[in-house]
Amino acid sequence: MIRIPILMYHSIDDSPAPACVRPNSFVRQMAHLRRLGYETLHLDAVYHYMAEGVPISRKPIVITFDDGYQDNLQNAYPILKKYGFCATIFVVTDYLGLTNRWNARGGVVQRPLMSWAELREVAKEPLLSFQPHTCSHPRLTQIPFVKVKEELSKSKETLEDSLGSPCHHFAYPYGDFNEKVQDAVKETGYRTACSVLWGHNRRGNDLFSLFRIGVRNQDRLSDFKRILGEPPPLWKYYWLRFRARLSG
Repeated sequence: MIRIPILMYHSIDDSPAPACVRPNSFVRQMAHLRRLGYETLHLDAVYHYMAEGVPISRKPIVITFDDGYQDNLQNAYPILKKYGFCATIFVVTDYLGLTNRWNARGGVVQRPLMSWAELREVAKEPLLSFQPHTCSHPRLTQIPFVKVKEELSKSKETLEDSLGSPCHHFAYPYGDFNEKVQDAVKETGYRTACSVLWGHNRRGNDLFSLFRIGVRNQDRLSDFKRILGEPPPLWKYYWLRFRARLSG
């Protein structure tokens, strides 16, 4: 059965912060995906495969970015474009053109988010899809339900009006959701929702709690290969067998 890894990035920057991935690491990761023959998909294709059985590549992968940092355009997009990879960027609509102020209390470094003008310009390119990540990045299980529905619907409507195209996909801020929030996401008209639960997606999985694989600053290329679930190279397989015989 086909499995679909969905990679989750935030900032692509030289900062040592855990949520950042350095551009040179991102280049190596994308080159590795190309070398192994992965084909990137938009979430529309994932939905049509998982819900309707529409055929997809035998080696699919989805690349996502949360929050809408400006460095996604400055640092990540040229690399994606080089390899012909598509990606989805989940944006916090009320903060576009500002910074990630929802994290200010935790001492998190403030990073600029892309502006509406930048978003509209690059949205013309087929490689990038922009989808809602709420208006203000709240923990959805910890706010009044009427506010939950407003965060879901307003961010969707604002983004659709600005880009002139429908938004069908959503990502839970902080990966925070419960059954009631999931129901609200469905009722708002989304087709899928991305969680931060680790795993690979297969047909039959819940479309409103899609698994994702978070990529961190400290991940080496060997870690990246491991989270993709790739087997070790043959030389390593035979070397491990040889060592096992020696120790046995």
